[in-house]
Amino acid sequence: MSCLSGMAKGKEQRLKALLAAVDSASASQAELAHEAGISESSIYLYRMGIRHPSPETMQLMLNALEKRQKKLAGGIERLRKAAG
Repeated sequence: MSCLSGMAKGKEQRLKALLAAVDSASASQAELAHEAGISESSIYLYRMGIRHPSPETMQLMLNALEKRQKKLAGGIERLRKAAG
């Protein structure tokens, strides 16, 4: 395997992990795009493997997912407290 194909495989694995996180956070493409400040069509193209996000765009998506995760965790905690 050449160095370039190994790098491409690593990028592909990181993208797949990021998209899996999107799915597990129940974030729609529209919600994630809005929260990350990128276009919904870009996320669609990433999912289809037509385009690959830059490291900066991946960071924007990751930041949006982390923010969503914190909101979700806060909501779960409030539900736990309310339940007793």
